[in-house]
Amino acid sequence: MGEDIDRIISAEIPNEVNDLLYYEAMEKHMMHCPCGSIRKDSPCMENGQCMRHFPKRFVATTIDEDGYPVYRHRDDGKIITKSGVELNNRYVVPHNRKLLLKYGAHINVEWCNQSRSIKYLFKYVNKGHDRVTALFYRSAISDTNNDQCDEISMYYDCRNPSVVRLGFHLPGEQPVIFKDDENLDDVVRKESVKESMFLGWFEFDANYEWGNNKLISDELRYDKQILTAEHEVCGSSIDGIDNIKIPDDILIHDWDDPISSMCKATYPELFCGSSCVSHVKDKAILVPTLQLVDEINNYMMSLNPSKARTYYSSDTVSESETNNDILASIHTPEFLNTIRCSGVPNHEITVKVGTPLMLLRNIDH
Repeated sequence: MGEDIDRIISAEIPNEVNDLLYYEAMEKHMMHCPCGSIRKDSPCMENGQCMRHFPKRFVATTIDEDGYPVYRHRDDGKIITKSGVELNNRYVVPHNRKLLLKYGAHINVEWCNQSRSIKYLFKYVNKGHDRVTALFYRSAISDTNNDQCDEISMYYDCRNPSVVRLGFHLPGEQPVIFKDDENLDDVVRKESVKESMFLGWFEFDANYEWGNNKLISDELRYDKQILTAEHEVCGSSIDGIDNIKIPDDILIHDWDDPISSMCKATYPELFCGSSCVSHVKDKAILVPTLQLVDEINNYMMSLNPSKARTYYSSDTVSESETNNDILASIHTPEFLNTIRCSGVPNHEITVKVGTPLMLLRNIDH
């Protein structure tokens, strides 16, 4: 078993003279930083020990009592100098020579021999037999007027008659379906090879009159000449491109405090002591990042003199099929609660009496 692993995975420094490219790639990408007793302030050190268990012991390739591989680290005298420290085979990260030379990047290669490791890499391969979840939400004797229809689920399943998946492909790379016993020369000569739903949509769009669809017809009626006639043009055209002056009534001129300026320009009534709800519900400020969203929300919240209350989400980790201590130590509740990204609710939300709340129904596809 050890010889089979050594043919694929290496954790040793190559010969600099016989394989210079491999040696240089190893020096650049696959050497663990100096740590342990030779550098106790290394970023990987925790409680006086390396979190990645470097430096390794000088051993031959074996399988430990728990079934994990222990890769070969021989004391052959080869060294690589990193940050002024001479490192031997005990600091080499397991890798594959072919992958290292092909991609020129840090690629840690491990030998997986347990179902838990495979499940970690390929998630759904070992989840058991295929399963079907069936839901009956309408019966022949029920009152169809009172039935609730899950629009989001129907959208995802494309069961809404107005929603159709439009497959995308690059020019000349549309998928071709044929039987396994067909001759490929005959397949490529078929007229249907040049057709696809995606190409059909473009052909339909070019010939169809969109007069009945107001949004699309308005977009198609977009005319550069009309735009330049309605707005003041600054300077002369360059390669057919004009600079349009933005009307003053949609500009914010006072920009010393951007957050405050945006809020005052959007909700001027709030700064005159008017009711919050009646003015906020009809307007919204769109910003590109979640950080700006938080800054604007916090500023608007500060205008409300009511006492703030903070609500927290559930921070209990669900039990998994196997207890992976390594993942559990990384994905702690404290760490998960710090994640703030689109599509994931924040761990805590602070509100005040009289603060408007917006409930969004997002459909990601």
